[in-house]
This record gives sequence, C-alpha cells and structure tokens, in this order.
Amino acid sequence: MESFFYSGTNGRISGWSTFRSISVLLCLAKAKKTQLDALLEQICPDIAIVDSEYVLSPLRRRGIPIIALNTSEMIVTEYLKRRHEASGVTSHFWFVEFSDYLFHRHFCDLVLSPFPLRTPTRNPKFRRIGLIARRSVLQAASRKSAAEFPSPRQLRTVVFMLSGSVHASNISFEGVASPSKSR
Repeated sequence: MESFFYSGTNGRISGWSTFRSISVLLCLAKAKKTQLDALLEQICPDIAIVDSEYVLSPLRRRGIPIIALNTSEMIVTEYLKRRHEASGVTSHFWFVEFSDYLFHRHFCDLVLSPFPLRTPTRNPKFRRIGLIARRSVLQAASRKSAAEFPSPRQLRTVVFMLSGSVHASNISFEGVASPSKSR
C-alpha cells in the first residue's frame, strides 16, 4: 500500500503543514481502504499485524484482531516529561504524535512499543518490547570486536533513530512458506 506522509516546510516536518494536506491524505485513505477491502475478499486472516498503517476499518468491520507496531506511546510519555525542552516540535507532537497515540489506543487491540527500557506504559493496550534492529545493523555490529564497543555502563548519550514503514527495508518473501504474499 502507498504510505501516508508528513508534510513540512524548509526541510522540516510540520504538524500544521501535515494538517493542511488533509484533503490529499483523505483521498489516499479512500484508495487504501478499497485496496484492503479487495485483499480481504481474497484472504481471511485470523489476525492483522500493522506498522504505520491507519486504514483499519475493513479489518475492524470483519472482527479481525489488530496488533500494531508503533512508538507513539513512548514518544507521548517522553515528550510530556520534557515538553519545556521540546518547544520546537509542539505542533508536530499534538497534530501527529499525540493523534497517533490516540488512534492506536482506540482502534488497535494490542500495540507493541519498541523501547530500550522496561518502564510502565500509559495504557494496558500498549506493551513495551525491546528495540528492533534491521538485519544490516546487526550484521555490521557483529563484524566489530567487543573491544571496539563501550560497555553499556559507559554509555551516557544514545541516539535512537525510528522510522515508519515508508523508510522500511525491502523484505523479500520469495521462497518463504506463507499463506499470502506481501502487498
């Protein structure tokens, strides 16, 4: 499916610009709904696992449980702890991230939230899981010797780069025993 997008100005994501793109996003949502309806007419899954997907009404209408992979709960928690330090992203937070959190809380049955620490979630629908690393990152890390990496206790500042499905790796399902192919 074609991905939704964030809009921006001057190379920066903007909640206001994304909000102004609502008519384009609504047209895209309609096309995605039609595509998902057609797929669900062909296959009858027992469960749906989604990542950065927001057209869920065909799944909900058919009573198919939805598990989402999403970081919005963690982002909301961390932003609200530090909102005075993050004033430059306020519009993006309220229009995109907080809305994303409310969407997942309301429309999904379970939300897996990758996070580096075992801390409580804001709502029982969300479950913190360990961080997810792309295979290429794991392969690059395995080529380094243990002496080249600092111990976890030596780390003071860490950057976590998260992305939605528009930036995802291209995964080949050829030769994989599966009742359906990736679309």
